[in-house]
Amino acid sequence: MGEMVVNSTIFNDGNGTPIDHGTIPTNNAMVAADCWPKCVFNVHYTGAFTEDIEFTIKHSQLQDWVNDVKLIVRTELGERCMAPGLGFVIRFGPGDQNLLSTSTGSEDVVYVHPSMLHSAMIPSKLSKMSTMLESIEQLTLCKYRGRPHWGKNHERIVRHPKCKVLDNYPAGNVEALLEMQRKHDPRKVFEPEVFTEMLARSGPVYSPVCTAKYWCYCVDDWHCPSGYTCGASVSFPEYNICRLLSSPKAFE
Repeated sequence: MGEMVVNSTIFNDGNGTPIDHGTIPTNNAMVAADCWPKCVFNVHYTGAFTEDIEFTIKHSQLQDWVNDVKLIVRTELGERCMAPGLGFVIRFGPGDQNLLSTSTGSEDVVYVHPSMLHSAMIPSKLSKMSTMLESIEQLTLCKYRGRPHWGKNHERIVRHPKCKVLDNYPAGNVEALLEMQRKHDPRKVFEPEVFTEMLARSGPVYSPVCTAKYWCYCVDDWHCPSGYTCGASVSFPEYNICRLLSSPKAFE
């Protein structure tokens, strides 16, 4: 594991003075707490935590996906710079034949991994980058039939009202897995809840501020925090997002 240098002012020197160049330690250093108390994962020090999501898409889709994400970023930011808090990790790998691996299939795949920094000081509020992330999540799931990572995503992705994760896998793979389950785990002792929701094609359970809790994508204003309104994404109007009331509807 190598070290990664971040050229941004998301770090400070412990006295509130920003540091332009911070170093995220390797896994070994993190485990050993060599960076303590100034570790990037220490929420009491940074005042923030990271929200990670990951999808697997086909390698042949990558350029189109990148173009669409650039459109979302340009639409939401206009001439403004992207503030520290939203980044992308892209990894490449071969397809495999495991039944519910996100890489299943014969084509090479790409793991697309948006990562968003969220303030720990404003619970039940949305990040400044949330409009982009909500659009990117739905775009990747629906248009690109992305397969969400089983441990890095939110309930709202599995319970999307229109785009079902189950449809993004070969039907034969799911049936083969269920046959193994009937044979080896008929009481479903080892079936995780997220798999149950996927099989049931469950829809969202709406509640006040459910978007900020990552339970839903909004269909009404009361699903968003105070000060936000629910409406269509400017770049991809088929997807609803929560937007600050004071923010522009679109940028030229």
